[in-house]
Amino acid sequence: MAIAQTQLLTLLQISDSAFPTGGFSHSLGLEAAVKFQLVEAGNLDVLEQFTAAVLENTGSFSLPFVTEAYESSDNFTELKKLNDTCDACTSNHVAKRASTRQGRSLLSTSARTFKNELLQHFQEFSEAQDGFQMHHPVMFGHLCRILGVDLSQCQTAFVFGSLRTLLASAVRLDIVGALEAQALQNKMQSFIPDIISKYRSRKAEEACVSFPLPEVLQNSQDTLFSKLFYS
Repeated sequence: MAIAQTQLLTLLQISDSAFPTGGFSHSLGLEAAVKFQLVEAGNLDVLEQFTAAVLENTGSFSLPFVTEAYESSDNFTELKKLNDTCDACTSNHVAKRASTRQGRSLLSTSARTFKNELLQHFQEFSEAQDGFQMHHPVMFGHLCRILGVDLSQCQTAFVFGSLRTLLASAVRLDIVGALEAQALQNKMQSFIPDIISKYRSRKAEEACVSFPLPEVLQNSQDTLFSKLFYS
């Protein structure tokens, strides 16, 4: 099998919603937005605006950590420092909880799935470290490098994951139908290349949230009386 084809199949597997990382438990702040009536059922324009804001935040804040983790994958000490920086910069406690849960699940699931020696060594290293939070962007970039996925494909898959998760949550919250969500996803996918082009060279020390509203809403998730999602 050609190397490029193998890389693609690997990327498709770890990007699949069936790959058990717990992403289905998170709405990226959408559930809180619905509860506060900022996003309403049937209003596709507002949902599109909210989705665009979340994608922009994924690019401006999370993507730099994905990129640096990919580039530092062989240096476990640097990865821990990068992860600590990500933890310190994530002021939203709900997002921090979601990120660490997904990151830990991604690492443990991948270690069992791919039987990669370097991946096994990193899991042992991370378990031996005190307070290693394993944030999702760092773990995703690290995993893609270990599995031989191209950097540009890694970046694209990560941003796409936010889009897929958000619109899948919209369907589960019954604010949009499954077919409408797919049509909107197809439309919003055209934003991804521009987002990656804008932030692909940004350093982790420059990571920031571009649109605060989704962050503020997500931060209120724990105050909701009833909810479907952790975040």
